[in-house]
Amino acid sequence: VLVFDVEARNQNISIDSVDVVLTASSSNLNDMLRRVRLYADGSLVSTKTLAGTTTDTIGFDGLNYGMARNSEVEFSVRVDFYETNRTGFNVPDTIEIELDKIVGLDADYRPVVESEIGIGAGIEHGVLETGLTAEIVSRSQVTEADGYVGKYTFVIDLTAHGDTFRFGEDAVSVEAVTGATTSDPLIVSSTATSVTIGDDEGYRIGSGQTRQITVEVFINSVDSTGQYRVTLDELEYGTDTFEGADSSPLQLGAPEFRSGQLTILQQPG
Repeated sequence: VLVFDVEARNQNISIDSVDVVLTASSSNLNDMLRRVRLYADGSLVSTKTLAGTTTDTIGFDGLNYGMARNSEVEFSVRVDFYETNRTGFNVPDTIEIELDKIVGLDADYRPVVESEIGIGAGIEHGVLETGLTAEIVSRSQVTEADGYVGKYTFVIDLTAHGDTFRFGEDAVSVEAVTGATTSDPLIVSSTATSVTIGDDEGYRIGSGQTRQITVEVFINSVDSTGQYRVTLDELEYGTDTFEGADSSPLQLGAPEFRSGQLTILQQPG
C-alpha cells in the first residue's frame, strides 16, 4: 500500500523506527486488516497488528536497520486483508496510508537531523468487491518538437471484478503540473472491447477479464526550462455508461502512476 526510498547521505546510519498512519473511511482497522508489515528491499523487517479504530499510528520500532553512507533502500508497507464478509468490514471502503516519521541514528547513536532523511507522501486506496482495479505495466517519456514538448506514455492492466464496466477514451484525468500546461490524457489503444454510447467512443471489460490500455498525455508548454513529470489521477467508469454515478472513480496517483522526469524547454518569446 506504500513504497518509499530512504537514502543515507554523507554518513552511515541505522534506521531505528518508521511510523505510518493508517486511516479507513468507515471500518475499524482491526476488522479490515489482519496485520501490517514493513519490508526493506523485499525482506520482512517488522510486523504489527491494528487498533479497533478507524485511524491508527503504526510504529515499526527497534529496527536497527543499518545503511552505509550514500546507500539507498526501498521500503514497502504491505497489509493483509480479512475476507470482505467479515462483520465490521464495511465494503466499499477506502484505506489511506501516510508516512509520518522516520528516526535514524548516526554512529554515535544520535538522532539524524531532518535534512538527512527524506519523508515521502501518502496514498489512498479503494477497498471494493465490485469495480475496476489497475496495475501499471510500463511508463515511458520522450521529448518532441525539439525539446519543447514532453510526451508521457502509460501502459496499464485493468481488471473488472463482479460486473461488466465501461469507460470512455477520455476517462483518465491527470494531476495539475506546476508551471506547465498539459493535454487531456487520452486512451490511444486498448485490448478491451470497443463500444459506442451515443456519440462517445470507449471500451468494455467483462467481469473477471483483464485488459490493457495505453494512455498518452503531453506537456505542451512550460513557464521555464526544467524537469517535469506527470501523474495520472483517476479513471472514470460505469456499468451502463462511461461515467456512471453507480461507480466511484478508480484512484490512480503516485507513486505507481507517476512518470519519470523530462527536461522540457521553455518556448521562445
